[in-house]
Amino acid sequence: MVVDGLDDESSLDWLTDSDTHDERSLWDFIPRGRHSTVLVTTRQARLAGRFAERLQFVVEVKPLQDKDAVFMILGENPKDTPRFEQAKQLAKKLGGTAGVLAFPHAYRNKIDKKINLKEYEGMVGFPDSTKPDHTTNAMLAWKRLFRVMEKKHPEAASLLCSVGVLEVQSIPKDFFQKADWKLTPKLEMYGMIERSADDRFIRVTGIVRLCLQRYLEERKEKELIEEKVLRQLYETLKDGDHELDEALLPSILAALKFRTKFSEGKCTATLHLKVAQYYQHIGRMEAAKSHFEKALTRRSEDSKRRYYLSDKDVETARQALDKLGLDQKSLSVAGGKKPSSRACFIPNPQELRSELRLLEESSGREHTSTIQKLAELAALRLAHPSMRQPSQTKANNLANNRGLPAPTSGSPASGTPGNNDPSGNGSSSLAPQNGDTLEDDPAVLFERLLESAINTHGLNTMRTANAHYSLAIAYERQGNFPKSEQHFSQAIVIARDRLGPESPECLRMLRALACLYARQGNTQAEQMFALALQSQIKVLGDTHPETLITRHNVALFLEEAEEWEAAGQELERILGLQGYWLGRDAPETLHTAQSLALNYAARNKRKEAEDLFRATLATQEQVLGETHVDTMTTAERLREFLENAQGDGGKGDKGAKKEDNDKKGVKDGKKGKK
Repeated sequence: MVVDGLDDESSLDWLTDSDTHDERSLWDFIPRGRHSTVLVTTRQARLAGRFAERLQFVVEVKPLQDKDAVFMILGENPKDTPRFEQAKQLAKKLGGTAGVLAFPHAYRNKIDKKINLKEYEGMVGFPDSTKPDHTTNAMLAWKRLFRVMEKKHPEAASLLCSVGVLEVQSIPKDFFQKADWKLTPKLEMYGMIERSADDRFIRVTGIVRLCLQRYLEERKEKELIEEKVLRQLYETLKDGDHELDEALLPSILAALKFRTKFSEGKCTATLHLKVAQYYQHIGRMEAAKSHFEKALTRRSEDSKRRYYLSDKDVETARQALDKLGLDQKSLSVAGGKKPSSRACFIPNPQELRSELRLLEESSGREHTSTIQKLAELAALRLAHPSMRQPSQTKANNLANNRGLPAPTSGSPASGTPGNNDPSGNGSSSLAPQNGDTLEDDPAVLFERLLESAINTHGLNTMRTANAHYSLAIAYERQGNFPKSEQHFSQAIVIARDRLGPESPECLRMLRALACLYARQGNTQAEQMFALALQSQIKVLGDTHPETLITRHNVALFLEEAEEWEAAGQELERILGLQGYWLGRDAPETLHTAQSLALNYAARNKRKEAEDLFRATLATQEQVLGETHVDTMTTAERLREFLENAQGDGGKGDKGAKKEDNDKKGVKDGKKGKK
């Protein structure tokens, strides 16, 4: 029910302005992954009830238990009852939440270690009340802490004001000047922020933002700070030396919501332009159009033409709007519908390659940005082989059906395949061809990513394990089975050592190796699938997305045993579950739909097979793109199905001889020639 609530287009009404032209539902913002669960939290009971529909599905997060609250304030659980009771009463005055209790903890541990709780309460000045106002008391505790920081570390206090006016929880390192980033440990010392483990983000809690913004409003300084933030973002992005990225986008969108005199001025036009260009790059055309229009509107308000967009930027925006208008018109004529919010965006490989070379020259081969761009290029080459030359080789459905999409972009090099897991459906050889160079070969690219993971993170880390895994799939696609097996095995060894033999990651890799064995006709494959499935059901449950992928593989083994009816029924069950949990247009769901269409064809259910083939192909073309390896495989199998049907004269002969031939053809399409 929560999923249904999040998938409602109106779910964004409370989150975004009405003029954002965002066609997605809130569900589209939820990260998709196979190895974790997303916990949705809100401070508003109304929203929780709306999404869950029934109150029994709403779980209220209680304040900390007394012993935990006392420990957070004192750093210990005292044996003497009076001191424990005093700390407990202080926690109740502050509401008992961890974010607020961090204020007295920071004051007593970093500022005045000798102050006792009674002295602290007197200094803060909590009002006497039988029903304490938790927000007011939190504000008083925060203000006492902030004033000390203002006096001792004014630069850090000023920085907190800048990040605190932004209505975002995580702010990336790119937001800060180098000197400012060095002040973040001071903010962390005072309990005002948390830094991420990789030192790339800071997190500002809601209670700190609330207290800070009220404080600035009391001093009539909030608008001044907002203007400062707008200027900072403008100076960062105006010259084009710093490109807007996904991490910085939320901060810019939050700043564009400021309603200050300066927000109608020079910086907002540039920021709108940068946001529009980013949205255009990732395929969010309606959002791009909206921000291009806002950029030009801001320009028209400047009579002197000095501070807003340059003539070059204006021309860029107008050309983009013209192109977007044509694109939207073409889509409307072709389909009569607005484009899907999940319509694909396929990067240009030549542009990616050029960007990679520039990063190598400017930042170095091992820089994080360079490695990320290398990962994008490798993923693109693996997912879209036909951008060079479509392969005519039939795919081995059993071996390649891991139920995972070949990536369109992402970070396999970072050691987090997730939704960008480069193990797709299809068996096109990806060796350089038609004038391509070695830098277009996915195996070469993933070799370099593996080398970087080893140099940066070490031999026995999950980053390296996932790099081995990605490289193994690239070699398998090329038909280099010995090297593929070698890297799958190395990935499994590391995953077992780091996470345990029944960890989801290890079981995923074990299944991938089983797929490789199945492709080679190795008799160990069926046993490995059974082992992986048994462990996944035990650890994850029988309807977890990872378990469903393995169930899919096992269903195909039923077909190998000529149990077509049982296999078809299992595929139908899997398809229904994947459609519910992942969505009808998820790549995993589309994999299963293709397998079920083949099963229908083998069982002589011609109409069901053709309808499912066509529906699957249409969705893949929209979501993945025509050149994606999954899309090409479905198109090839639909073509073969139609040729067979035409050769039969369209009579739909259900005789045993014809049915056996159909099944033999399907098996050939799945197994390939040994």
